[in-house]
Amino acid sequence: MSIGEPIGLTEKQCEGEARLRRLHPEGFAQLKRTIEAAWSQSDREVLELCRRRMAQLLSRRRDVEPIALTGGGVSLPAAKLAELPSWDSSSEFTDDEKAHLAICEQFVTSVREVGDLDVERLRQTRSESEIYAFASALYVLELSERSILALTRVGEST
Repeated sequence: MSIGEPIGLTEKQCEGEARLRRLHPEGFAQLKRTIEAAWSQSDREVLELCRRRMAQLLSRRRDVEPIALTGGGVSLPAAKLAELPSWDSSSEFTDDEKAHLAICEQFVTSVREVGDLDVERLRQTRSESEIYAFASALYVLELSERSILALTRVGEST
């Protein structure tokens, strides 16, 4: 099974994932298990929103599909997906989703900027263990997205 299998990767993205699997089979297998664990310990719908927003930020495109992930399998409403680039001002998102997306964006752009206020917003609806699982999942998802994205681009120049 491909890391990105459930989301329909482009041919170039599949090449990046195949390159990772070929060059580092043990690392690939460990990454896949880690991603699956992240999905199993987090709110899947919120994580899917963050995964998609992360992909948009990393690719600098609004319509991008996330690159590397297994396990998600979460279907999101089309209206919510359309509003994802402007989630902070959209009525499509709950306060809880907005709190998660705020941390996601800070995590991708500058993890040092995630502040106490950001975490406090999560504490309004989430336990400490849920917040920890979410932060861990963000790390894993970002690592996989960036790894496959980089290997996809490396392949374009060879």
